[in-house]
Amino acid sequence: MTIALIDSAALPQDLLDALDVIKRYIDPAVLSDGAIDGFKHRVPDPAVPEKKMWVLVRTDIKMPIEKGMPQAGHGVLVSWLRGLFQNPVVALGYLNEAQPKISVRIKKESDLHKAYRLCQEANLPSVIIKDAARTWFPEPTYTVVCVGPCLRSDLPKFVKDLQLLVTEKPKAAEAEADEKGGN
Repeated sequence: MTIALIDSAALPQDLLDALDVIKRYIDPAVLSDGAIDGFKHRVPDPAVPEKKMWVLVRTDIKMPIEKGMPQAGHGVLVSWLRGLFQNPVVALGYLNEAQPKISVRIKKESDLHKAYRLCQEANLPSVIIKDAARTWFPEPTYTVVCVGPCLRSDLPKFVKDLQLLVTEKPKAAEAEADEKGGN
């Protein structure tokens, strides 16, 4: 298989102009190697609601972390790009913030489709990811939905009510449970 490389000279001038405009609205720190370190010093203004992205992960299928992470990556990238076209101010603002992402669990495929449909009806940038079955799954499989960037208040109630995805207890929670005699 050959991969076609795109020569920037072959790109339409209007696309190159648009990219130059976008670059003006992105904090240069976002593109530096130490970008994440810079965010820890930015204290969000409590008066300004924070834009986030949500990754809804199916828990009814066996999907190891090494498969789930790329699926979430596909979703985050495509949902952000859709957001860029829907509302450039929100999408670019998200890049200049701490870029929070919330992973939540969804129990079955039909609920994944329901969440995606509700987000589409709410006009939120979102995508449903269907794995192509090249490595892990024996057949094409819907794995995640990604939503945002948007405000939590914009999410459909069904999505707001989803629980955090937790694959294992944090060490502090384990220690606390041991102290109380629990598991």
